[in-house]
Amino acid sequence: MSFFPLLLLLFPQFNPSATSSPSLFPCPARCQCYSDNEQNQQVHLICKWEQLNATNFQLARPDLVRTLTIKCPYHSPKVSTPPHSLFQGFRNLDRLELDRCLIDTVPDGLFAGLHQLYSLILKNANIADFPRDIFAHCPKLMTLDLSGNKLRIEPYSLRSLHDLIHLDLSDNDIGFLTNTLISLTKLKVITMNNNKITNIDFRRFPENLTDLSIRHNLVSTIHYVPASARNLKRLDLSGNRLEFVAGLSTGAVNVLPAELKHVDLSNNKLNYLHEFAFEHLSNLVLLDLKNNSLKEVKASSFRGSKNQIKLFLSENPLLCHCSHKWLMDAESKNISLGDLPAIQCSNILKPEKTMSLTLAHSRNQLLCKYSNMCEADCECCQKKECECRFECPPTCRCLRSADVTSVRTSQNIMVCDKLRWDKLGKLPSPLTQLHMNQTDWKSFEAKQLKELGNLRALKITNSKMTTKEMEKLSDLTNLTHLEITSSSITFIPDSISKLPSLTHLYLSDNPLDQLNATSLVHLDNLKKIRLGGNFSRFACDCESPSDLQRWLMKKNNRAKIDDIDDVYCDLNGHGTVWMLEALPGTNESVCLDPTEETQQWMAFVENAQKGIMERVHTSTKATTEKMDEEKEEMTTSPRKTILDTLNELEGGKKTDKMSTRSRSTTTSMTTTTPRYRRKYKDYDDEPHKFVNVLIFLLFLCVIILIISIGVTVYLKFWHPEELLLKRRKKQRVQPEIRREEEPLQNLD
Repeated sequence: MSFFPLLLLLFPQFNPSATSSPSLFPCPARCQCYSDNEQNQQVHLICKWEQLNATNFQLARPDLVRTLTIKCPYHSPKVSTPPHSLFQGFRNLDRLELDRCLIDTVPDGLFAGLHQLYSLILKNANIADFPRDIFAHCPKLMTLDLSGNKLRIEPYSLRSLHDLIHLDLSDNDIGFLTNTLISLTKLKVITMNNNKITNIDFRRFPENLTDLSIRHNLVSTIHYVPASARNLKRLDLSGNRLEFVAGLSTGAVNVLPAELKHVDLSNNKLNYLHEFAFEHLSNLVLLDLKNNSLKEVKASSFRGSKNQIKLFLSENPLLCHCSHKWLMDAESKNISLGDLPAIQCSNILKPEKTMSLTLAHSRNQLLCKYSNMCEADCECCQKKECECRFECPPTCRCLRSADVTSVRTSQNIMVCDKLRWDKLGKLPSPLTQLHMNQTDWKSFEAKQLKELGNLRALKITNSKMTTKEMEKLSDLTNLTHLEITSSSITFIPDSISKLPSLTHLYLSDNPLDQLNATSLVHLDNLKKIRLGGNFSRFACDCESPSDLQRWLMKKNNRAKIDDIDDVYCDLNGHGTVWMLEALPGTNESVCLDPTEETQQWMAFVENAQKGIMERVHTSTKATTEKMDEEKEEMTTSPRKTILDTLNELEGGKKTDKMSTRSRSTTTSMTTTTPRYRRKYKDYDDEPHKFVNVLIFLLFLCVIILIISIGVTVYLKFWHPEELLLKRRKKQRVQPEIRREEEPLQNLD
């Protein structure tokens, strides 16, 4: 039997113009029909209708339809009230899908006659409840999809579906679980994603359940007893609110079922894994813990698995703690990290500083806390009193590297708060970093630090350290990082040059005054510097740049200042500005770019500070031939030393050529400081000119107004007879003008 006559039997209202393929699959309007082959009388129907109504289902042979898919338009406001037994004629229907067709009330017998139906999809219909016996007409139903509705609990009508295998209740408003599903003994897969479930009790699920997905809910608590969920293999709880996972020995709260193989706990709020939390999961092969709040993951949490576990740990705020060293050798503990390159850890002392876990391990930056430690070859370490044993002070935190055997990379750090400097006591010889916050002292001494040959970093914050006390640190020759912040340092002492290994100098939030050329020379060999803060008192000037301004004009020097955005200065007569705004030649500068003469003078001063033998001479075009010859002779003569040049400029030793200033316009600069005149940018002068002109015009108008008022008052009050005489004269003139105009009017 051909397909075309078959469609004539099925749809007497057939419209050939609505077919998607007129020669092979003629279908009614807004429908598509498919057949397995021309000899097969089974039809698969896909329709796009506005709503569900009885008119659309007036088919001649509905018993030939095996699958029926009806899709209503997106966001359609039309709501259907389908009649009872709407699908009565589709007695051989295997699969029915209704998508986006809004239903007001579901009749009890809507699916009456669908005894062969094994798959039902009724989604995005805004259904809040189902009649008690609606699924009693579908005894062979095996898959049911009720997603995208407004269900608040599992429908009680599900109890009649004894052959149901797969149930999807996603995208509803279900807030808790009842005992409805326990009786469905053949149910193996349950999907309840995107609901509002807050807790899970595995005793409320059928015994043969193998797959459970409750993603993106509000689950914070799960309850498990060994007699429940004995066949559950896959559990997906991603995107919930779990805060910890416990072991079977700790109780029944937040314990995972024992037979699980695949567990997804990503995107939760896990911050703690109990010891032996996964020990009872002997069949576990995959565990996803990505994007949680775990700071520490111990190897003891994963003991007991018979198989190799593939573990995912990225996007967790792990600390660079020595307890994570086992992750670098996880395979020895039957664990394979699936995302090891993406795992990051944060520094224990600086949580904002992160690095990959593999890099932290290779640099020996995985740190451990300790309360006491003994020096090498210490024989009295176990005794109560021992000179070679170090006790970490009560107000301090003491940390060391996981691998203490590596002398080059090993770290030993002590961080103390509110501990008096003179109460510091004996320090361990392996100490590499010392951090002192809010420390105080009667008399600052650095004797105990001199004995620490491995000390590379010293940080003193919120103290009263002065520049004089800072000079006592000059014996720490191995020091590479020195940070003295929020203290009383006013300038950089010359003793800083006695620290040959120093690369980082941080002096933020100190009352730093002007840094002279001598101090700035010490900064040339440093890599990073901090000078900003609210207490620095730098001065700057566009006309006469300070030593710090000239030093910062070099791009390499600016790159060294780690906090350049926090460095400000007092611009002479213009308030506080950002230091970069006071640097000529930069994009942010409010000063004009230096002229050729000022550049020469700046070079002269710089060379003078470095001791370079050079003479700087600037001149303008001479007005006499004699001065031209003098200029040529001066430029071709042998160079003198800077000292001789300065003596000449100051008037000490003068030549005959230098005494001819009265006969020419050639001048030589006579100051030893880089004094050059500058103005602000031209665009700053234009508004001033405009304002001056405007003020002059306003002043002129006021003068004219005052004169007018004075004349009026004079005529009105002091000489009113003159004003009256003028009015009478004007009145006599007007009639004469009218009489002269009258003959002209008569002529017309």
